[in-house]
Amino acid sequence: MLTDSQDLPSDIAALRALILAERAEHRAEHAAQAAELVAKQIEIEHLRAMLAKLRRQRYGRSSEKLEAEIDQLELTLEDAEIGQAQAEAKIAEAAQSTDQSKQPTSRRPRRPAVRKPLPDHLPREIVVLEPKFTCLCNDLSCRTKIREEVTEVLEKIPSQLKVIRYVRPIYACRACEMVTQAPAPDLPILKGRPGPNLITHIAIAKYYDGLPLYRQSKIFEREGVEIERMVMADWMGHLAWWIAPLDEMIGAHVMSAPVIHADDTPIKVLSPGKGRTATGRIWIYVVDERP
Repeated sequence: MLTDSQDLPSDIAALRALILAERAEHRAEHAAQAAELVAKQIEIEHLRAMLAKLRRQRYGRSSEKLEAEIDQLELTLEDAEIGQAQAEAKIAEAAQSTDQSKQPTSRRPRRPAVRKPLPDHLPREIVVLEPKFTCLCNDLSCRTKIREEVTEVLEKIPSQLKVIRYVRPIYACRACEMVTQAPAPDLPILKGRPGPNLITHIAIAKYYDGLPLYRQSKIFEREGVEIERMVMADWMGHLAWWIAPLDEMIGAHVMSAPVIHADDTPIKVLSPGKGRTATGRIWIYVVDERP
């Protein structure tokens, strides 16, 4: 990647060849990411079809084995949707870093979703982000509030959901015609509804407490808030993308140790398309950092 101007060749032909090679590398990487998205979409559609078939069978008969297969397939579908969202976040970040955000990208066809307003019964916390108003007059008495933009974020606090409303007034100076406004708050997901505490709560419940997303959706529904499983899977995909560098650092630290303790745990998992379970394995690597 072209990062240091001191490393660039002085010859124009060599510089042009270097730029062309850089562009070809970006195009190849983008094509590979797009192909990965298509493959994930096919996998997700296949899992959804299997899940719909099992649900139809459930209405005809009651079976603990069938319920277990449905639960396992729900988890498999969640993992696939999270992986897809993580891949999309990676493509979006790559497009932004190479200033190609306006180029068409291969994205999965999303089902039409209507963004429902956040329930009125949730308590509201209003945070006013006042800008640092500076103009040529250097007189605050001359500023006039034009309007304000409101961003509502659904946040999770212990045993209670609330809506944080960020209000950003826009001011103008009548004398010098300057307009100013505080920047929008930094959110985990661009233009998304969830706050960082809500995303953390869902992730801990899924990966630490073993509570699947579709069950968490039912819990939120009992609290009067509708959050679909697919929406939370998208949030988990973005979270996975955010913490991927930390995960790689931890893995590199463990693998660089002189002695690594490992444990192999077999587990029965559903094998999509085969109608039976297969034996999966969970490997745990531990490093003893004591002297």
